[in-house]
Amino acid sequence: SNITMYGDGPKKSIITGSKSVGDGVRMWRTATLAVDGDRFMAVKMGIRNTAGDEKQQAIAVRVKGDRAIFFNCRIDGHQDTLFAQAYRQFYRSCILLVKDPLPGKPGVVTAHGRRDRQQTTGFVLHRTRIVADEALASKSSTVKTFLGRPWKEFSRVVV
Repeated sequence: SNITMYGDGPKKSIITGSKSVGDGVRMWRTATLAVDGDRFMAVKMGIRNTAGDEKQQAIAVRVKGDRAIFFNCRIDGHQDTLFAQAYRQFYRSCILLVKDPLPGKPGVVTAHGRRDRQQTTGFVLHRTRIVADEALASKSSTVKTFLGRPWKEFSRVVV
């Protein structure tokens, strides 16, 4: 709890991982950065999961702590890039890189799931840019990308 990580910029200080569901790893264990405590903050960091789209889900950030804050971070993963396992996450002045999805599938920026409307989980994206990577940008007119998809009955994302 109460941990802050400072970087020298999202293109200079980069945490990188490559675990994926395609490698036989459970989805929630593929996260490059896993936050399990309350009041975590990342500032001026890059966070990447480089597994590749053919490897299925490859999470960049998984949060299971309340009031996690990401400020001026660049986050780069594949399907389910951001995973709110529990509680609330706040992203401000970040860049979320959208990758080319699997063939025949749409791209999805957020996938949030709650089974109970009282659960205090969710994403807040404030002044955060959502940017297509080079591969997706070259065919953006033929690939659908959605801001979010409901994963369970009471999903919530605020932009």
